[in-house]
Amino acid sequence: MVSLELSEEERMIQQVAHDFAKKEIRPTASYYDEHEEVPYDLIKKGAGIGFGISKSGGLLATTSALVPSIIAEELSWGCAGIALAINSSGLAAAAIAATGSPEQRDRWLAEIASDENEVHLGAMCLTEPDAGSDVSNIQTTATRDGDDYVLNGEKQFITNGGIADVHVVFATEDRSKGWGGLSCFVVPKGTPACVSFSLLPPLAILAMPKSRILTKSTLLPLLIKKIFSGLRSRWTMPALWASASPSAICRAMFTRRGIGTGRSPSIRP
Repeated sequence: MVSLELSEEERMIQQVAHDFAKKEIRPTASYYDEHEEVPYDLIKKGAGIGFGISKSGGLLATTSALVPSIIAEELSWGCAGIALAINSSGLAAAAIAATGSPEQRDRWLAEIASDENEVHLGAMCLTEPDAGSDVSNIQTTATRDGDDYVLNGEKQFITNGGIADVHVVFATEDRSKGWGGLSCFVVPKGTPACVSFSLLPPLAILAMPKSRILTKSTLLPLLIKKIFSGLRSRWTMPALWASASPSAICRAMFTRRGIGTGRSPSIRP
């Protein structure tokens, strides 16, 4: 029978994340929400502990598949927007880890890893005006031009769009192949290309910008390009992170209304 109890290591990490949310996130959440600012200082503090894509590996280096979701829930209990900011490079990292060669992973994951001194961000550019979860309907194209590729298309609702050090862009080389025709490209900051960004009006998560990105005749060397199928097996974990956030928002609401949650006594509601 599978036990649903957290291990000692998982409980320790849960407590660390909860304490960070209580002491660091909650006291500043209203400021970042009202000013719609990226919480760079909290991203650095979190990376110093091991949250997000940390240079040290940190708490995410554990072998437990539950830990990323545990961290996401506890940080989101403090503020969902700040939690997203701290974990915002995770999708780009998952794409690079799934589709890149060992050499590409070593190079580009380092480009989006933060520490207590500096912030580096990644952006996964997948969603389009007419294609979100239906990735087989992506319209952005990648056309081979000698040793380069030319990208054309539009992305929207891109977290870290325009401020990321690395944009991971998905485009199709052959629409008739659906998933099989998709490729993944890295667009580093400063790439000499015709790429434009525009911020979208925020809805609820105010501490993290989302952008519309136009890639018109964007010329790229073949940095990362591999069929999309490698990412399917890695998609479950980011989905778990996403589901942890609304759960934490409900917990925070219950806390505000003085309703008990029935959680472990070691973690306050």
